[in-house]
Amino acid sequence: MKKTIIALKGKGKSGKSTTLRLLSNKLEIQGFKIIIDKRKINRTDFKYVVFSKNGIRVGITSYGDLLEIIKNNLKILENLNCKILICACRSRGETLNFPKYFSSYRVEFIEKSITDIVSERNKLNKSDANKIYKRIKEILK
Repeated sequence: MKKTIIALKGKGKSGKSTTLRLLSNKLEIQGFKIIIDKRKINRTDFKYVVFSKNGIRVGITSYGDLLEIIKNNLKILENLNCKILICACRSRGETLNFPKYFSSYRVEFIEKSITDIVSERNKLNKSDANKIYKRIKEILK
């Protein structure tokens, strides 16, 4: 299995952290065992959470606004032997430079779905979380 980083890419305040929190809840419901839980930072953002499924670790971090924070949190997850790393990052700017620090990982970007219709945002967040979950399952095969 090739080590992989999946980055949810989007504008600020587009629901990236909310989507990754939904994803972490889904992994838990689907039987992924929590190894380390640092999700209780605030309502949406969280430092990281590490899951295990069939001996393979999956780490998620939701902070995606600053390159240094993304890099540091992904390094923590890498040092915790996570084979699949999930993060948030901005659509443009310096945060897109994080892959150069993780050459042993294949990096995949998933574009955050957005809408101006407030009542549709939760549906899109759930859909994006499901898209990432399906990708995790494909990688684990």
